[in-house]
Amino acid sequence: MPKGILVECTTPDNVVAHESGHAALYSLILNDESLDWNYLLYDEREVDRLHDAYAAAIVNSIIMKDPAMIEMYNADPWMYAAKKVGFIQGSISKYAGRRDGETVSEWFNDVSANGENADDFSEEIHKL
Repeated sequence: MPKGILVECTTPDNVVAHESGHAALYSLILNDESLDWNYLLYDEREVDRLHDAYAAAIVNSIIMKDPAMIEMYNADPWMYAAKKVGFIQGSISKYAGRRDGETVSEWFNDVSANGENADDFSEEIHKL
């Protein structure tokens, strides 16, 4: 395998599981009957924005099940946004904190790789 493709301690199976998380997000978008595909097929950036929007909705719906995160959001939404990244990185991986789409994919990978030993937030992804 070419050097630099995988992060240290990452296997090809991890990469497949991670990318499957992105595919699951795109599947949600493809099955959304409210979208105008005649428009979207010509604008790849718009599809990427939808990917990010769906991911943000999923991440926030899962994280906001934690009472401490709800309290933090209610106290200071800007601080919540900053703390959310640290919270995600601490629960799953540094890479997961890059973007909400990466968070969903890393949670998906966590469940695929660790099964019952996956992080509680990761397990929520399969309940959606």
